[in-house]
Amino acid sequence: MSDKRVRVLFYTIWFLTLVLQARYSDLVGDEAYYWLFSEDLAWGYFDHPPVTALLIKAGYFLFPNELGVRFFFVLLITLTIYLTEKLIKPANLKLFYCIVLSIAILPIGLAFGGGMFAIPDFPLLFFLIVYLHLYNYYLRNPSSWVIIILLSVVICLLLLSKYHGMLVVGFTVVSNLDLLKKKSFWIIAVLSTLLFLPHVLWQYAHDFVSIKYHLRSGQAFTVFNTLEYLFTQPFVLGPLIGVILVYLGFVYKPNNLFERSLKFIVVGTYLFFFILTLKGGVEANWTIITLIPLLYIGYKKIVESKKLRKIVFVSFIISFPLILAARLFLVWNFLPDSLNISKYHDANRWVQELKKKSDGNPVVFMNSYQNASIYKFYSDVEAISLNNVWGRENQFSVWDSEAKLQGKTITLVTHPSRKENDSIFIANAYLPYIHIDNFRSYSNVAISVNVQEPIFEKPGASSVIKVRFDYRNDNVRDFEANEEFPSYVSYSFFRNSEVFEMRVSDLLIHNEMLFSGKEYEVIITAPTEPGTYNLYLSIKTGWLPPTFNGEDIRFIVE
Repeated sequence: MSDKRVRVLFYTIWFLTLVLQARYSDLVGDEAYYWLFSEDLAWGYFDHPPVTALLIKAGYFLFPNELGVRFFFVLLITLTIYLTEKLIKPANLKLFYCIVLSIAILPIGLAFGGGMFAIPDFPLLFFLIVYLHLYNYYLRNPSSWVIIILLSVVICLLLLSKYHGMLVVGFTVVSNLDLLKKKSFWIIAVLSTLLFLPHVLWQYAHDFVSIKYHLRSGQAFTVFNTLEYLFTQPFVLGPLIGVILVYLGFVYKPNNLFERSLKFIVVGTYLFFFILTLKGGVEANWTIITLIPLLYIGYKKIVESKKLRKIVFVSFIISFPLILAARLFLVWNFLPDSLNISKYHDANRWVQELKKKSDGNPVVFMNSYQNASIYKFYSDVEAISLNNVWGRENQFSVWDSEAKLQGKTITLVTHPSRKENDSIFIANAYLPYIHIDNFRSYSNVAISVNVQEPIFEKPGASSVIKVRFDYRNDNVRDFEANEEFPSYVSYSFFRNSEVFEMRVSDLLIHNEMLFSGKEYEVIITAPTEPGTYNLYLSIKTGWLPPTFNGEDIRFIVE
């Protein structure tokens, strides 16, 4: 069969099977979360820039179902492979396809093998391959205004897909410092910055929530995080092909400036995230930007070695059936129920069950933006994530989604429980639920303090901190509307990003305290164990856990 027929057959089967898979597989939590983004288009969101939301919006307009959510991601991942092929220009087309079909990045949905998920990684990969094509052209003709403008636009789209795009651009510049001497480089820098400016302005308007989140204090250093990173990354792309590609990426000797940029992206990315392990865990898919450079470098070396070609074909024979079975599993759960693998198939069951038990009232999930998003997608009933200090803030915090539920009867789904009574089985755990009349919450209230950091105190000693209350937005709350759920100032001591100690003060909050401009005293009792802590002031309403209301204060117990 000719290469042309092989190519047409490959991409046709690839695209059509992913379309079918996208249509008949339930959404997972992150996809439903991004779908909610698309229902409220903006220049930014708590977790990611806006490209993912825009793609979902366009696809859902065409197909108002799971396929619509994923359609343009299926299209982009197909185009990404095609453009990667065009960049490499493989003489051995079957070898190239065997490498592609052997790759399986399980944490982000089997990567190429299951590239139907609506996640930011796929537009990131698409704009990365477009960027590499344009940069290759730019190296040959740096004065072309067409290339300058296109590069500026694509760099902006790369950054608006996922912040990891900054690493791609940064390592490209480091690989070729002569770029700094070119006028065209600075034109590209200015144009791409201007195009990216709306997102920066969105961040400014929202107090740089994304930057604060991504730069938050990490966990204490543990050797486990570093060892886990070192020993798992070579296998992220696949149990066999991944080791080969990563090894070749490090030992490859570039032949020109373009290939030098590819090696810098590979080595620089792995070193960057290795350093990050010194302050916390690193998710496996964060190094996804190395995939296309590794494909380019890997193919160039594998095609030259009979031994490596043989290993690749063996890898394909082993990996492809497993990937095929995994893709089939996403559509049809053929595994026994005893394995409790319900994440990809159980959404409609538990959503409809909970909708019935909640009498169609709004549902509030404690610290679960994923479950709230899935419930909203499949039930068309209002659902939010109620975030507290045991979890983290997310886009529901930015939206102040709690505002629309004030005074209403809601069903609150809380943390896992072993009891099956008044519980709903979601993602392999029984989550208890309770109905609350006249629901009240106060996450949009800011607690500000005027203290000199750090605070030094003796173990178990008491100190006084003066606080003021204000609203973060125009949504006014009523602190006196539900006597069964009074609100007090609480405080938590964090150590290594985990709650070490939590207490409730005697300061009861009333409505007039938010408009008085006065300061109120909160008595803080220091932990009895010496050490460095982060003190966080919150509002605790009734038996509900404390919400996010203050800023971290460094607190040292001597």
